[in-house]
Amino acid sequence: MARKPLKMKKSRTGLLNCERHLLLTGECVPPSGDWRDQGEPWTRPFILVSPAGRDEMLRLWSEHRDPLLLEWKKSGKKGLPWAEKIATGGCFHEL
Repeated sequence: MARKPLKMKKSRTGLLNCERHLLLTGECVPPSGDWRDQGEPWTRPFILVSPAGRDEMLRLWSEHRDPLLLEWKKSGKKGLPWAEKIATGGCFHEL
């Protein structure tokens, strides 16, 4: 009996809104509503800040750092995004 070929998962190249918000602000929850309202997994930011997800969070930051810093500066915010502080030696508990 012939089997159907396995479908390959499409790799995602962009950031989810919840990932972008976490990297910029360090907050796991959106400013209003819920991530599920936007069709995104509500657990994703919590996973990234957990000890098991920190490497992935830092990888996401390094991959998307330049466009996120540009977005941060264009919005007129002062200082550095949360993930930049973490990536340059900041402690998760200090911020």
